[in-house]
Amino acid sequence: MRGWRKAGRLFYRDTCPRCRRLSRLALLLALGRIRRVPLGSPEAEALVRAGRLQPVRVGFVWRGGTALGRGVVPAIAAAVLTTPLWTASRRGSASARGV
Repeated sequence: MRGWRKAGRLFYRDTCPRCRRLSRLALLLALGRIRRVPLGSPEAEALVRAGRLQPVRVGFVWRGGTALGRGVVPAIAAAVLTTPLWTASRRGSASARGV
């Protein structure tokens, strides 16, 4: 499907049961638009070495920006609501109503 790309990457601590549950919930609420990546993965370690990600419990990387801790929730919402598929569906519904 065109325009159906991943909106960002959600990094979570895989040793924390709460973090695993919350990351799964975020993935469901984002309709699969984000990708879950454990903090122990090579991709996460490369971002930690580059200084873009801190080894915290949860982090979200999207469009060159990084959100950590509680800032992850609004960042995921912004990432999902500004994806091409969402904006195209909003334009289509507005034009169908004649607005």
